[in-house]
Amino acid sequence: MKCFFCDEEVNWQNDFDVDDIDDTCQYNIVSYYQCRNDDCGAWYEVYTDKKKEEDSKKDTKKDDKVE
Repeated sequence: MKCFFCDEEVNWQNDFDVDDIDDTCQYNIVSYYQCRNDDCGAWYEVYTDKKKEEDSKKDTKKDDKVE
């Protein structure tokens, strides 16, 4: 993947399960990339694997339970 600003290659840094960061997000995975050009230094967050509507409804129902 190329940097949008300087056209240098970017390095993959990490992937996270989005639920570990923000359980209200509509995606499952966030990937972080950093531009190789030290003068640029751009960072990118790429959200992928959009949650299915069924999964979102299950999470909502689970939160609504009263015990």
